[in-house]
Amino acid sequence: MLVKEMVILSGKGGVGKSSITASLGYILSKEYTIVMADTDVDAPNLDLVLGARLRESHEVRSSEKAIIDYEKCSGCMKCIDACRFSSIIGTEKPLVIRFSCEGCGACAIVCPEQAIAIR
Repeated sequence: MLVKEMVILSGKGGVGKSSITASLGYILSKEYTIVMADTDVDAPNLDLVLGARLRESHEVRSSEKAIIDYEKCSGCMKCIDACRFSSIIGTEKPLVIRFSCEGCGACAIVCPEQAIAIR
């Protein structure tokens, strides 16, 4: 039995990885027994494209995120400028948008109050 592996990946969301994977999987399944796995920890959605049913589920710990200690935060907003992902917003106090935070730590580095931890 010959086993082949195909990996479709990208560091950016919304480029069509799930659509391409579903299309290739559908075509290949006509002649071969295939296994597909959507290992996107933030937004796995291959099952939505295929209309598949869940057979097994495992808890996954995703990347660390910025956490702001508001007791220490002075509201200087330097973290907003430091975040290249635009994951921190606010006018009086910063707020981390956890879904888009990549946990890079730039905000923690520039925080003069050491009010931001990456966990």
